[in-house]
Amino acid sequence: MKINTIFKILIAITLLFSITTFADYVEVKMPSGKTRKLYIVKDNKLVELVNIKNYIPDAIVDMKYATKDSMFKKPVYTENKCLVKKELGEKLKKANEILKKKYKKRIKFWDCYRPWSVQKIMWSLYPKKGYVAHPAWGSNHNRGCAVDITLTDLDGKEVNMPTKFDDLSKKANHNYQKLPKKVKENRWILKYIMKKVGLNSIRSEWWHYNLPKPKRYPVINIKLEDIK
Repeated sequence: MKINTIFKILIAITLLFSITTFADYVEVKMPSGKTRKLYIVKDNKLVELVNIKNYIPDAIVDMKYATKDSMFKKPVYTENKCLVKKELGEKLKKANEILKKKYKKRIKFWDCYRPWSVQKIMWSLYPKKGYVAHPAWGSNHNRGCAVDITLTDLDGKEVNMPTKFDDLSKKANHNYQKLPKKVKENRWILKYIMKKVGLNSIRSEWWHYNLPKPKRYPVINIKLEDIK
């Protein structure tokens, strides 16, 4: 047997061991009562989550789910730490640079990577479809490819936006127009720059942006404190 062939076999065995050791298929009950298998990654070497401060050293991080200032009225995160996939970190860095230079604004981070275990807690606290993603499918935040953000001035003061974070009224919709001119302008700037660097929005939340085709990424279940 050729050395190259042996080498390829060894790599395949190593990869298979890594996946079975640091990832799981778990049975999750869906709202219908049926179950489905969900692939869960539990080792950062397989997904490469990075701290946003590695890309934006002066990033303003205010993880709302680490506080009482959210729809859950109590902390569900253990740390005020913004982790994202490397690809997302690079795009956000570019966006922040454009915002600073062209609009004299900065990004403030409200939510980033969210462990799948936290998603289950959130669903148990607020089991309402359309407001919280069901654990059977996982959130884009569980995949490390989504952020909830707003804009501040260069001094870190939040600019006026349509709503506060987690306000899921119709005012949070990107198409809502009964707003002051400056508020609509700030919302437009945020969306324009995010799209410019290659991120997608969702209709109902002006603050949410994610990488394209997020379902191509696996759901991750690594505690925030376990990623250094």
